[in-house]
Amino acid sequence: MGLMRATEGSASLLGHPVPLDRAALRDIGSLVEEPALYPWMSGHRNLRVLGPADVSEADMGAALTAVDLQNDARRKVKTYSHGMRQRLGVAIAICGRPRLVILDEPANGLDPAGIRDLRETLKKLSTSGVTVFLSSHQLGEVERTCDRAAILHRGKLIAVGGMRELGAESSDVLVEVAGELHDAAVSALSSFPVSALGHGRFAVGSATGAVVGERLASVGIFPEKISTGVSTLEDRFLSLTADASEGSDNGEG
Repeated sequence: MGLMRATEGSASLLGHPVPLDRAALRDIGSLVEEPALYPWMSGHRNLRVLGPADVSEADMGAALTAVDLQNDARRKVKTYSHGMRQRLGVAIAICGRPRLVILDEPANGLDPAGIRDLRETLKKLSTSGVTVFLSSHQLGEVERTCDRAAILHRGKLIAVGGMRELGAESSDVLVEVAGELHDAAVSALSSFPVSALGHGRFAVGSATGAVVGERLASVGIFPEKISTGVSTLEDRFLSLTADASEGSDNGEG
């Protein structure tokens, strides 16, 4: 988007080389964390001032409707909740009818109701044909909102795929033990494939919950939790980044 310049390498966006020219930027809308709004102006006036110079009233109305602010458009922004301001920021990003919307941590600071409303807004954008590129550390929301995800670790792309590929439907047994028992528990289960998910949390393959529980109990370890069936995107993220870190420490990858 021209906010930073690359020091090396190359990239393209919508078929155009980066940095983009002004014409290519017209196809992209963006919201970087919190929108910079004028609190003494109405939502409608902010949209007029901060949106594209030639945006039509029809497109402004469509953008406000898409984020469910059509009934609050004439209110001053200083009366808006944080969630409403975030949704107005999304409206500004989409009022020029972009093909791509880039959002950086849009749910930061939102309460549960605000996060839910933003999630529904993004889903509506997606179904309308707009591609939404979302950057977030809130992996639960990524899992609920996105069709595909990419995992970055230390500046490198280490996994990309759909939610089913990156998190769902695991047959592994998920185990949680006290942190100080982590190494002993992994050692006791060394005959099974074990993937670390964080200190005190790991996934065990090729075993049932009963077998895992019995094996740990035999060495005096009683897990705080044993579950099976589904691993989350967070589990997958922790497992992949742990594996990547270990490989790096060994001079691999």
